[in-house]
Amino acid sequence: MRLLLVDDHKMFTESLTMALDRLQKGNTLLVAQSREEALDYASAGQRFEVILLDLHMPGNDGMDNLAILRKAYDTACIVIVSGETDPRIVFQTIEHGAAGYVSKASDLNTLLEALETVLNGGVALPSKLPRPQFPGAQPPARPPPAHNAVLDALSPRQREALFSAIRGQSNKVIAREMCVTPSTVKHHLAIAFKVLGVLNRTAAVYEANRLQLFPDTESSQPSYRAPERTHSAC
Repeated sequence: MRLLLVDDHKMFTESLTMALDRLQKGNTLLVAQSREEALDYASAGQRFEVILLDLHMPGNDGMDNLAILRKAYDTACIVIVSGETDPRIVFQTIEHGAAGYVSKASDLNTLLEALETVLNGGVALPSKLPRPQFPGAQPPARPPPAHNAVLDALSPRQREALFSAIRGQSNKVIAREMCVTPSTVKHHLAIAFKVLGVLNRTAAVYEANRLQLFPDTESSQPSYRAPERTHSAC
């Protein structure tokens, strides 16, 4: 697995690099201490499966960094690793295209579980995250339906578009990967959001996570082994 760690705290980057190397042999972890260094890797043709991004770095807005790196590495899973714990910020990063969010106060196993979740197609959120208030969302927290009951209401292409959207991919990227037009993707998502009872991607992320609709995430284990796939999961 190829990872890029974007963080300006040298002690944190060195500690995480050593810890990942100790527990997960065979990974390639490169470090960028600024957004500019991260973009230099993209300009040099470097590709990554996962980008671990610190939300707050001097000289840049965190959401801007996320949006710019999301565009530069449109097939990578971007996981925010930050000391920020405000639930509004957490969901804002998901809305801007992050595939997961891990607190810097978490242990290494939590980070590894998050990596496995996003690479298996899910969105990794901190535990005990309070339910956000989404305009137009259904207010009551309805109990989870029978396993895959929601997914059974969607066609395979609608499910594919939904999971790509809640992993942060734009309609343009989804359309390219599905070999359809962006308007077709928009139509698929409109149906999927209606089935979930939500109006936007951020609400869809929360609802899909609450209902445990993400594929293969229920069997996640603390130790990570990259799944076989032909392209990035994000």
